[in-house]
Amino acid sequence: MTNEWPKCVFLSLLLVFTLTFAPATQAQTAPTATTGALLGLLALDKDGLPISDLKPTELRVRVNKEDRNILSLSAAPDAPKTIGLFFDISGSRRNDKHLEKEIQAATNFLQSIWREGDEGFVLAFGDTLYFVARPTHDLHQILELLPRVADAVYYGSTALYDAVCGVQFKKGEGVEREKLYVVLSDFEDNVSKHSKTDAIRCLTEEKVRLFPLLLGSNFGSYGTKITNKRTQEAAHEIAERSGGEVLAPVSDKDLAEGFGRIASDLRGAYWVEYESPVQAAKQQKLHVDTTRLHARLLYAHD
Repeated sequence: MTNEWPKCVFLSLLLVFTLTFAPATQAQTAPTATTGALLGLLALDKDGLPISDLKPTELRVRVNKEDRNILSLSAAPDAPKTIGLFFDISGSRRNDKHLEKEIQAATNFLQSIWREGDEGFVLAFGDTLYFVARPTHDLHQILELLPRVADAVYYGSTALYDAVCGVQFKKGEGVEREKLYVVLSDFEDNVSKHSKTDAIRCLTEEKVRLFPLLLGSNFGSYGTKITNKRTQEAAHEIAERSGGEVLAPVSDKDLAEGFGRIASDLRGAYWVEYESPVQAAKQQKLHVDTTRLHARLLYAHD
């Protein structure tokens, strides 16, 4: 659930029907109705650079260990995007002296990837979720409001998982969007009503990639070795399961390069349409392989 910022600081198918005909001496098999399921993936080479010439013959899609026919593969580096920036303003971040650099890096990131038709928003979270910039197609408006993150009072507990699950998307828009969240946080969560599993489900159901910018002690965060190990593992699991990637900057330069890495990853975007039964099993274990040497695929999976 989102709130307005306290004290007014923030306002915040190709239906494919396959008929299987049995010999006349045998009982006929009932028709199997299939539909095209759509998957977004990012294809990167061994150096982490985007692959722009991936071919359908280089992919293998399996669901519940069964091969699925690939119906189409289309490069989508310029597909419309929904971009969410999440800033951790909990008490564990109150000693961060790099806020201006973080805001500037986020500004440069948005300016570098924004295309006509994109939409974005900015959220801040502690134990509650606040809109800094509400969802809009107006980049200028977002950039105008973004610096207000520095005006926040950094205090309280951290409800990161609640924040991730707190955004509701409109249904039936008719436009397939690349959805991504960039979360600047130490990834400690100590008060959410939602669990890490809930957060992953929220992301995968909405087809949102999450890119953690994992801010450690050099960015004012603090924690024990045990806590830091747990939060790093959580960030990596959420990123991997949602089709994103973890960036862990230790300096302002690393921070800018982290945002640059995300922008580069997005240039390797593809839509894969594969055959799936209309009456598909509820439990869908998806696995996508590629024969492209040293290629790495980022996609949402259970």
